[in-house]
Amino acid sequence: MIPVWAVTLTYDTSPTPETLDAWEDALAGIDAHVSAAAGRTQVVAHIDTLDAPSAIEDALAHTTKVVKIDAVGIETLRDDLYEQAALAPTLPELMSAPEVGDLLGVSRQRVHQLRHTAHFPLPLVELRTGPIWDAAAIRKFAADWDRKPGRPARRAS
Repeated sequence: MIPVWAVTLTYDTSPTPETLDAWEDALAGIDAHVSAAAGRTQVVAHIDTLDAPSAIEDALAHTTKVVKIDAVGIETLRDDLYEQAALAPTLPELMSAPEVGDLLGVSRQRVHQLRHTAHFPLPLVELRTGPIWDAAAIRKFAADWDRKPGRPARRAS
């Protein structure tokens, strides 16, 4: 069975709408698409061939019909790995103070007290509704936390 390769070609250019249309036309014979944003253009082509170098050569042959500039980036993955990466979450799992409190078994107020300790993770962002943390960082804190329940005993005067 011949493998399918996902070849991503990155170009340092902002194409006109006409150039994007020409690229789409040049890629019509293969499974590919073009996207452009922030001064960069990416062509992703899915090529059936025996090896990655042949897939790159084929993808470049189709794209250079339109633009005569060198790609600034080339990435080749087997199609199954490309799809797996495309489906992976791009944001970490997030937690608010109440969720952190639930995980740690403390009140939301205690979470805000813990924020001021040396080992508590910094929030990723502060929103009007409160801080937001990376759940993995909170879980690591919970695993390493040397919890000392209860208030310290008062000293007799």
